[in-house]
Amino acid sequence: MRSHVWLSTFLFAAVLSPVLLQTNTCEPVDHARLSVLELWVPDVRGANVIEGFNPSYIVYDAQLPESEDKAVLFVQAQEPTATIDVQHDGQSVPLLWSHGLLDVPLGSSELEIRVSVSNGAGPASLTYFVHIERGGEGILVIDIDVEVGAGGAEGGAP
Repeated sequence: MRSHVWLSTFLFAAVLSPVLLQTNTCEPVDHARLSVLELWVPDVRGANVIEGFNPSYIVYDAQLPESEDKAVLFVQAQEPTATIDVQHDGQSVPLLWSHGLLDVPLGSSELEIRVSVSNGAGPASLTYFVHIERGGEGILVIDIDVEVGAGGAEGGAP
């Protein structure tokens, strides 16, 4: 009878192990990434002030001139079924055809862009952070907590 219990425990572990390994693996959140992240400012000849966008990096800086207090945000996700939620200094920014208008105060402000997907690869989310500096010469160094949803990896680089 003792070997019967050992055999049952062994079979249970053999059947359960692949399930545990599969749910604990850290898969990239490629399907919850942005494909476009731009911040357009009319005073700089309509130029995008977010340079070097790469979907794998989640932290960006943007410089706006003191004379310009509005900017147009343009975001698109790599996955067409993804939802994108934008917060600017804690306030929700409505998007219309992937565009949002921002009132940018003098000094520093923060933009959080959360991309969420629920499809065959499972639910996942990834948050991009943009530190905006308007008016000053330099960009402040700030600490940012990276927030990655289910199935993601932490960090600012791929």
